[in-house]
Amino acid sequence: MEETPLFYYFGYAYNLNPIYLKERLKNGTWLSDKVHKTGVLDGPAPVDLGTYVLPDYQFGYNLDLQRYNEKGTVGNVLLTPGHKVYGALYRLTENQLKRLDRSEEVPRIYDRLLVKVHQEGAPHSFIEAWIDIGHPQALTKTPHPESNYVNEIVAAATKRHFPQDYIDHYLKFSEKKLST
Repeated sequence: MEETPLFYYFGYAYNLNPIYLKERLKNGTWLSDKVHKTGVLDGPAPVDLGTYVLPDYQFGYNLDLQRYNEKGTVGNVLLTPGHKVYGALYRLTENQLKRLDRSEEVPRIYDRLLVKVHQEGAPHSFIEAWIDIGHPQALTKTPHPESNYVNEIVAAATKRHFPQDYIDHYLKFSEKKLST
């Protein structure tokens, strides 16, 4: 029996929540709530390896979906030396990674990029992982994410015990932050 190749995926926004990630990997169609899908997983469940750090990137709600006929802005990361992004590291099969690409609309909205991540406190023990990064032409300087979306990300980050200052500075969104 041939072994299935395994890949690492770094999720930093909605994919912080392993339940939502698993829904995106199902082989069905989206239900009307746009959170759950019909169908089942192809193969084993994704393995949540915990919280990891992506160095020299910065999180923001700067990917504008209006150009794709959707509402609001969503989470994205930009190369920014000296900053870091907290996220979840998952082990996926090749088929799951391809299904996630379809769910994240790679290459229409996001591109998949191979990056190096590490656990907090172990900056020299890198793991190569795939990440989704928004197309530069779809970025905006005036973020306007949907509040439910932000609340889901903050809840997942809190459950993962991200540092509170990271949650407050990057994940919680308010119009006041635009002027700072």
